[in-house]
Amino acid sequence: MTNFRNFLKNVATIVACFAVISIAGCDKEKEDDDGLHDVSGLQTSTVTSIDAAVANVNPDVRVVKLVEIDDDDIFSEDGVFVDGKLKITLPGELPSSVLYGLFNKQNHPGIKLSDENTGFAIAKLEGYNEEGELIGEFDYFNSEKTIIASLFYADRDVTITGKDSGNDTWRVSFKKGWNFLYFADSISTSSPGSMVWIFTSK
Repeated sequence: MTNFRNFLKNVATIVACFAVISIAGCDKEKEDDDGLHDVSGLQTSTVTSIDAAVANVNPDVRVVKLVEIDDDDIFSEDGVFVDGKLKITLPGELPSSVLYGLFNKQNHPGIKLSDENTGFAIAKLEGYNEEGELIGEFDYFNSEKTIIASLFYADRDVTITGKDSGNDTWRVSFKKGWNFLYFADSISTSSPGSMVWIFTSK
């Protein structure tokens, strides 16, 4: 009798899977039912330039550079810090040599990219004195410092949805060019509201 019950359970599982036309099977369909990959209502936070007041002003900052977050490739050296304000125009397009994929599908099976050929770059803003010495970085926080935003570049329009291997939820809609990505309870391009620039000295 036990074997027969197990047989019925197996048959029921197979029928349920085939009842849903899905390449990834029942688990994939359940994930979609949870709304993880629903892209409706996603906001974008594209940016072409920054002209903003900065808290914690360091009077020695003169030059602002847009720098790759890990490799220190310099994307722009044209920014300035004057009268307590950060001013920089972001480059319109980056060469493919500095771009990379954001997710490895094998390591992050729960993440879905609408175009897996998308090239990305992540950047930070650094402040330098007149002698060209690095003296700190500019960070973008909400007033409680519980949300931080980073600058991401994408070489095409793309959405990213699902959960990564660290169980963080992504609901992201990038437009080609530079975008703010907000890290809070979930990771999103939808602005959480008031944000401020803060300078942190080295």
